[in-house]
Amino acid sequence: MDPSDARSVPMAARSHFVACGRCHRIVAVLVGDAHPPCFRHVEEQAECPEIRERRTSGEVVPDLVICGALLRSFEAKFENTQVEAVVSQGIWYVVRRTPGRPSPLYAPSQARTQADLWQGRGHDDLANQFRRAADQAELGQLRDDLGASKARWSLAMAMIFFAIVGGAVWYFLLGKPAQVGEQPPAPAGEPARPPPGPPRPPGTVGALRPLAPPSPEVTAPARARPGALLPEAALSPRPPQTAPQPEAAPAPPPAPARSSSAIAAPATTGPLAAVTPVQKPPLRHPDMVSLRGGTFQMGSNDHPTEKPIHEVTIAAFAISKFPITVREWNECVAAQACAPVPMGKDEEPATDLSWKDAQQFVTWLAQTTHDRFRLPSEAEWEYAARGGTQSRYWWGNEVDRDMANCKGCGEAYDSAHPAKAGSFEPNPFGLYDMGGGVDQWVADCWHKNYRGAPVDGSAWVESNCPTHVIRSGSWKNEPSDIRVASRDHYDTGVRYPTLGFRIALSP
Repeated sequence: MDPSDARSVPMAARSHFVACGRCHRIVAVLVGDAHPPCFRHVEEQAECPEIRERRTSGEVVPDLVICGALLRSFEAKFENTQVEAVVSQGIWYVVRRTPGRPSPLYAPSQARTQADLWQGRGHDDLANQFRRAADQAELGQLRDDLGASKARWSLAMAMIFFAIVGGAVWYFLLGKPAQVGEQPPAPAGEPARPPPGPPRPPGTVGALRPLAPPSPEVTAPARARPGALLPEAALSPRPPQTAPQPEAAPAPPPAPARSSSAIAAPATTGPLAAVTPVQKPPLRHPDMVSLRGGTFQMGSNDHPTEKPIHEVTIAAFAISKFPITVREWNECVAAQACAPVPMGKDEEPATDLSWKDAQQFVTWLAQTTHDRFRLPSEAEWEYAARGGTQSRYWWGNEVDRDMANCKGCGEAYDSAHPAKAGSFEPNPFGLYDMGGGVDQWVADCWHKNYRGAPVDGSAWVESNCPTHVIRSGSWKNEPSDIRVASRDHYDTGVRYPTLGFRIALSP
């Protein structure tokens, strides 16, 4: 096969949200190598004023074809885009900065994919920025890894050197044995004593007292060689000797006291001190809700992707009460198992996460807790979201204000940030934010409808599928997108500011 054929394989399409310069709506524009920029949703094309005018005049406009105003806005969006390599907590990434928009992070391999995509769309300058930044990120990571290896080697050598020097000093100061015949130095102000001569017979003037047998309290370490450190028990005072002493034999002069530093117990900071291991704070287990399982009708007739309605049987499982929060994500970051991507307050849902990011989190959590954590299947998610109901929303068929976090769901709305997790009422199963808040990844690969879908509640997966299903809708979506049956998809390895997830647990 010609190597150039490998470069001709179409890349997976990517979605970009663009503010149209004419109608000022935020519109999803789908970009791919196989087609020019187009509307992602037919409904958004139908709402476009320019498209309606062209069709009213009799012009045949194919589905998803982009209007001129949106195309100009799309091109202008990237005129001031800057791409550069950045490092965060020791890991190098590529960041794309566009004024007024979030700044997503890419791994170097993802940045090269972006470069191929934008070159296919004629944006050579943007593609070159991605490639240069990817080169810089890979070079920076390599340089940091080499520097860290050298630093660890130098530290190990320094520790070995100081251990050798410390051991030598300890031996010569505390552990050197006394030489045969060596006399301890005389106390200050006393004449030096002559070396001892042969033993004199008992009863003579100045005769030595007979030595008492060693006390049974003296343990074996106490009879170690001179200069050895003694256990604390061996240094405790002994009971007075009871052996009779001759009256005529005066007591010998007391031996000079040995320096207390030579027999003192080792200091707690010395080489023999016990080391207390540093205890890590316990991992805070995400709040989980156990569901008994059951049979329900999955899907709806509201959209072609939600057909056909089919019966699914769900086995017992548990699902997190809330979407994973920034605080919970940062615990994975602190363990160096997740990338430091999500921003915001601790109790806000973690966002800007790809499906691969979510998989990294559940893998780390499962390994840390030894529990079977995973992403829920699409069927499990809808079963949990319905809470035993069959209506469009778990509370009914109409949108009730202040029941969810979406665009048009209530007065308290911040377009820049999702609401704090758990800000609205839970559904009948006790689950929060099952509709609105953040788009939530599930384990299933994307299929355009439910024909052939599993009926046992398992995930519908294939190897290396380029897109995965997202459920719930986000705070930026309309009320129709947060229905319990509403479904969408996004590219597996791409991060976007509305994407988050919740987790499941197998029994």
